[in-house]
Amino acid sequence: MNEKHTSSKKILLKPPTYFWGCLLTTFLLRFLVPGMNLIRFPFNVFFGGVFIVAGVYWIFGTHFLMKKHRTTEKFESSSCVVTQGFFNYSRNPMYLGFVVLLLGISCLSM
Repeated sequence: MNEKHTSSKKILLKPPTYFWGCLLTTFLLRFLVPGMNLIRFPFNVFFGGVFIVAGVYWIFGTHFLMKKHRTTEKFESSSCVVTQGFFNYSRNPMYLGFVVLLLGISCLSM
């Protein structure tokens, strides 16, 4: 009766696939609709740069925090629950970092 519960559900598209798909869509839209400038020149570089730096910092900060606690980033059973650092603000801070990074890239491409 003491069997471990294993999920037989297979993950078809992993979150990095969505990230690369959104990034590709951003660049395709930039080249398909080149005259659409929602944010003017100096502001798009400033806001894009701020969001890109914040997103990269958030992603790598989460990565190093998980390595420090020796837990996995993959879709496996984790060895511990991390509740400090970036995990105080988000349940999935690495995904939040990718969203902020995409927002920054989108600002630059506008």
